[in-house]
This record gives sequence, C-alpha cells and structure tokens, in this order.
Amino acid sequence: GWFDDIIIATGVTPRRLDIPGADHPSVVSYADILSGVRTAGRRVAVIGAGGIGFDIAEFLSSGPTSEVMDPDHFAAEWGFDRSIATRGGLARPADEAPRREIVMLQRKPGRMGRGLGVSTGWILRLQLAKRKVAQLTGVTYRRIDDQGLHVTVGPEDRVIPADTIVVCAGQE
Repeated sequence: GWFDDIIIATGVTPRRLDIPGADHPSVVSYADILSGVRTAGRRVAVIGAGGIGFDIAEFLSSGPTSEVMDPDHFAAEWGFDRSIATRGGLARPADEAPRREIVMLQRKPGRMGRGLGVSTGWILRLQLAKRKVAQLTGVTYRRIDDQGLHVTVGPEDRVIPADTIVVCAGQE
C-alpha cells in the first residue's frame, strides 16, 4: 500500500466546567458560540484565557461580519488614512463604544496572553484593550447562579454579572 498509517482526526470536545451551577442556562461552550448554535448576551464572562479565550473575546467584541470585512471599517479601527492625506497615512483610530461588557477570567496569576503567538498575540491584546475587555487573573471559580459567576480574586469574593458564561477551559 501507499500508506504506513492512516490518522482519522475527528476533532475535540470542549471541556465542561466542574463547579456548582455548571448546568445553568447561561453557561455555553465556545464551540456553540462559534458555530452559531448559541448567541451571547450583552454581559459575557469568558472562563479561560488561552488562545480560545482570546479568540472568543475578540469574536464577541467585534461587529457583524459585513462590518468587520469592510476595508474602511478596518482602516478607521486601526487609524489608517486610506487617502494618505495625513502625515504618514495615519489617522486617529476610531473610538467605538464596546458592543458587549466582557470579562475574561483565568486561574493562573499574572498577565494574560503569555501563550499567544509572538507575531500576532500583541494584536489580540491591543484589540481587546481598545474594546475595553476586562481581565481578571488568579481567580477561583465558586459557583454559577442567576446572579452570575461567583469567584474569589485574592481575598475578595465577587460576582461577575453575566447573561452568558462562555467556557474556554480546554478540550478533551
């Protein structure tokens, strides 16, 4: 035969949360958000700040596809003067109101996004900062209920109000 081995890659299954309230209707996997099976609400908590968590936060903080794909919108968001009438072709980046209130959370202390790609990670971090995506590190997840996501950060117990809690905590 032509092949020594054949590998069948059928994909991954998003890891489920193991905290009280993980079955609450507000909890959704990143796969369901990206596939369109579920739609996020106005206030979103993103559990997990690896590559998938950053991608979900970027996806949920961006506009509709027709807007995102528009070259004029891209130029305005990043401060390019497409007419090159300004010095260096630079303009003041557009200051848009955030589309959603998004809070990213991770268990590890320290800066988020350390594992992102060297050549593109800075873009995601900058974009999320411009879109006012909040980031909490050193988080202990306690439970989920109708009030939102209950966490402990340092010595402080907090509730993150959320219509949608997106689980980006890895894959099985």
